[in-house]
Amino acid sequence: MKVILSVCPNIKIFWLVFTFGFLFALVVNVVTFLLFSVLTKSVHEFQEIKNTTVALLIAVILVTITKILKDSIALLMSSMMPFQEVTNFL
Repeated sequence: MKVILSVCPNIKIFWLVFTFGFLFALVVNVVTFLLFSVLTKSVHEFQEIKNTTVALLIAVILVTITKILKDSIALLMSSMMPFQEVTNFL
């Protein structure tokens, strides 16, 4: 493992950015689910998850929020990547 990391130091950066992006998306989805739970106090989602309609509604909301925030997460992750300077010879 040390040989691979010493040969290609970008692997460490990739895993760091990948982990950060995954955790950020996970936090956003948890906050979305908690907000949905607060806004629908009369519906107990954990008990109603057996109902296909409620499960489908929650899944659609989570996927939609993730798709909306996908570009923001990608921009945040790309801003963490150190890119090499390239000279323009033209």
